[in-house]
Amino acid sequence: MIEYASAILLTQDKEIISLFSSTATELQTKVVAKQDIASFLLEIQEHDYALAICDCSNSISECFKWVKVIKKIRPKVPLIVISSEIDKTSGGKLYEERIYHLCEKPLDKDYLKEILSASLIRSAQKNI
Repeated sequence: MIEYASAILLTQDKEIISLFSSTATELQTKVVAKQDIASFLLEIQEHDYALAICDCSNSISECFKWVKVIKKIRPKVPLIVISSEIDKTSGGKLYEERIYHLCEKPLDKDYLKEILSASLIRSAQKNI
């Protein structure tokens, strides 16, 4: 039986859920989508995900808090942050928190596939 990698996604954006799900399926990865931060944090604490994705389009200031908590719970899991728009200073602060990648909406499927593939390879290497 083939064992698939899994990723967890925090977003309320149905288009983002659809895009990540279809792209992840091509990479033999399952995506679990959560629409609120509490459910996301409980899920990531209880399960071993290869990748975490956090949509911070609604509030970049809240996102800094979320990123810190996610990285405390799962410091080795690559974290991708999505935002509608972000300035260089905020982006730099997110990278200081050791996120894997910062994506700005709208997302291109081919670009997303490259990022997901690279982050899943990184995750697999850390688990060896």
